[in-house]
Amino acid sequence: MTDYFRDPHVVSLRYRIDRSEGVTFVNDTWPIEREFDAFRLRVTHETATAHMKDHHATEEGARDVVEGQLRAWEIYEAVRPMGTGMKFSFEEAEIVDRDPPPIYATVTALPMIGSDITVEVVRELRFPDLSEEFAMSSDVEVMWTLYEGYLQGRDRLLPMAYTCLTRFKYGAGNDKAVASRYRVSRNVLIKLRELSSTLGDETTARKWVSGRSPQPLTEREKAWIEDALELLIYRAGQYAADRDREWPMITMKHLPEL
Repeated sequence: MTDYFRDPHVVSLRYRIDRSEGVTFVNDTWPIEREFDAFRLRVTHETATAHMKDHHATEEGARDVVEGQLRAWEIYEAVRPMGTGMKFSFEEAEIVDRDPPPIYATVTALPMIGSDITVEVVRELRFPDLSEEFAMSSDVEVMWTLYEGYLQGRDRLLPMAYTCLTRFKYGAGNDKAVASRYRVSRNVLIKLRELSSTLGDETTARKWVSGRSPQPLTEREKAWIEDALELLIYRAGQYAADRDREWPMITMKHLPEL
């Protein structure tokens, strides 16, 4: 829609803010503003608008810059204990022509069609900041992509869980080294490997062993694996933020009883 712009410039990008069911943000002093290197984010309880600091001629270029930061924020809110599950859904870009011809038509981009989200208020939370104690890394990106695929129904829990555990352990090696590097109890790592390797039936198991009776996952075991994976992704982000810090040990006490 900007084909006739001689010098297009992205002024801002607007996103809709979604959050987990049962979460609402308390009445802070809106709007809230957050400064990033490449943009200034202006937030209300429903929308976030990124005002670009640098010149971007295309929507795609501006979104690459903004959404790299927003994705880290989304993952942090998805995996940290009591996170808000906040997500940013792109709606529209404001683009102007910095060198318009004498006569030109004003073009307005149409926002994406979306549905209103109605939630019952269960928790009232302040709008969250992205903590300096969490950072993106290749491990965080890969593990979250796999886990998100499961949440969206594109993958099975047990194969995905085993792959995430393998990725988490990849840089350190054996369970003892992993436990020391990331401050995660070996019991947690062993239990996750055991559950993801030995449970499941014909359609859910990571691998099928001839002669072994199917052991379908219980809801308690499913919840344990999901919580364990979220804690491992969270710890991978903490480790990426500060590799020398002695983070609090993650133990079986931080997970549901089996």
